[in-house]
Amino acid sequence: MKKISLSEALGGIEDTRREQSVMYPLIEIFGKSKKKWLKKFMRLEYGIPDACTLRNVIKEIDAKKLHEIFAEWMKEIARVFCMQ
Repeated sequence: MKKISLSEALGGIEDTRREQSVMYPLIEIFGKSKKKWLKKFMRLEYGIPDACTLRNVIKEIDAKKLHEIFAEWMKEIARVFCMQ
């Protein structure tokens, strides 16, 4: 069974921001308190976005789609752990 990362799962979320104004990829929006750890897995070229950026991105995300994707990802994680 293929393990899917949260980054791959979140790929299903539409990024409605204007391409020319996007400084942070969606996956890098969340992580201020874990920057050092996250640097192991992400570029974080511009660091962690500030609260205004976080708020602006969150208000534009389709909450229903995010819920569906996250629930499916959690089911997959549970299946993987139950099979071990």
